Amino acid sequence: MAEPAAPAGTSEGRRPTRVRHGPLTLDTERREAVIYGRAVPLTRLEFDFLRILLEAPGRTFSRDEVITRLHAVDAKVPTDRALDNLVVRLRRKLRDDPRRPRLIQAVWGLGYRLVAPAAEAGLELARQAIDLLPVPAFLLARDRAVVAANPVAERLLQRTPQAMPCYDLLQCRAGTCSLRDRCAGLEAMASRLPVQRRYTITTPAGSMTMQAVYLPLAAGHQTYCLLVLTRARTRRD
Repeated sequence: MAEPAAPAGTSEGRRPTRVRHGPLTLDTERREAVIYGRAVPLTRLEFDFLRILLEAPGRTFSRDEVITRLHAVDAKVPTDRALDNLVVRLRRKLRDDPRRPRLIQAVWGLGYRLVAPAAEAGLELARQAIDLLPVPAFLLARDRAVVAANPVAERLLQRTPQAMPCYDLLQCRAGTCSLRDRCAGLEAMASRLPVQRRYTITTPAGSMTMQAVYLPLAAGHQTYCLLVLTRARTRRD
């Protein structure tokens, strides 16, 4: 297990380098972290993981890249499982809910990124809006990850589809959709016009035919796609 990050001394007259991201501040000289004014004790690996993400908030760092860079710090972190455990511990310390992340966001099948502060504020407003809808609704990012789902959608799927790619959620193209392909969600965001599709999805209750409506949605400086499912018809297997 990695030792807790120890404060590093600084030269006289030299101010520590601080990196801020929303409520989070990292002092890269002293290797200290503060969130909402509260000091958070981090291990060396936890601190370095955050520092990697802080290099480019909003950019997705692949799991391989993160593991390779952390491996240079501690040889005990060359596995995906070790990285996942590190993120779980770090989220607990930062009180960052993985279902509604304000800082660390998992990107399904790719890696991790920091939610940009402006994007997070707009995203929170969008989440509050879809929570009021009486039908299953999801927010999709440009990389097609599900970044939010309302309670109706979670009850339908009997799980939280956070960070799941929408093509796995809807099983369109038999789950072989490529990020280079043009999908209905990207089409709606590009054209800023509604797009409709029809899918058959599988839920714990059985197969269900859904009418999917994709709507572009501006939230802060980001554009998301609002996916609404209607006209459900359940067929028991």
